[in-house]
Amino acid sequence: MSHIEYEIALDLGQTCPNEAFAWLSQLPDCTYVRTTQLLNIYFDTATHDLKRAKAALRLRYDTQANCWLQTLKTAGQQHNGMSARQEWEVALPASDSDAPPTWQLELFAADAQAYLAPIAPAMRPLFHTDFKRDIFDYRQSDNHYEWAIDRGEIRSAQDEHPARISIQDLEIELKQGNLDSMQTLAEHARTALNAQPQTLSKAARGYGLFSSTK
Repeated sequence: MSHIEYEIALDLGQTCPNEAFAWLSQLPDCTYVRTTQLLNIYFDTATHDLKRAKAALRLRYDTQANCWLQTLKTAGQQHNGMSARQEWEVALPASDSDAPPTWQLELFAADAQAYLAPIAPAMRPLFHTDFKRDIFDYRQSDNHYEWAIDRGEIRSAQDEHPARISIQDLEIELKQGNLDSMQTLAEHARTALNAQPQTLSKAARGYGLFSSTK
C-alpha cells in the first residue's frame, strides 16, 4: 500500500547539528525520542532511468529497529522546501548474512511492481547515504509532526566515481494535522537556526556525484 509523504527539509549549512539538537530540546511540545544510525543503498540502472522519472529505490538499515526496509518513492511536487510524493515501503525478511541484501521486486505491492518491472533486471547499487539521525516527536493539539536531524555523508557505490559529500539536514514530517502549521514551525526553525530550504533530496544529491547527471 502506498501513501503520500509530506515533509520539509532544511539545510543547516554552517549551523552545527548540535545547535539544532539544543533548539529542538527546548521547543515547547517537542520531545526527544531516540538517536539511530541509518545505512542506505540507492539503486538505479546505468542510464539512471529512475532519476529521469524523478523516482528513487532505496534499501535502508535502521540499527535501532534492526531490519532492512525497502522503499520506492515516485515523482512528487515540491514548493518552498515542502515535498509530497507517493511512497511504498516494506520490510525485508531477516537475513543471517552480515552483507547488505539486494532489493526484491516481489515484496512490493502490485502497483509498485508494475512501475519497476520494465527496468528491474538492469538495477544495480549506485550510491550510499549513511547518517546518524536524532528523532524528536512534536505534538500540539491535533498536530503531530516528527523532527529529524541528519548528519553523515553521501558516497558513491561505483569505483569509477569515488566522490562523497556531507549531510547536515533538519527535516520535519507530517504524521497528522495541519500542513500550514507545519510550514510555520519549519519557518520558525529556519529563522532560529539560520538555515535554508533544502531543495535537493539526499537521492538527488547522490546522483550529483556523477558528472553525467549534472
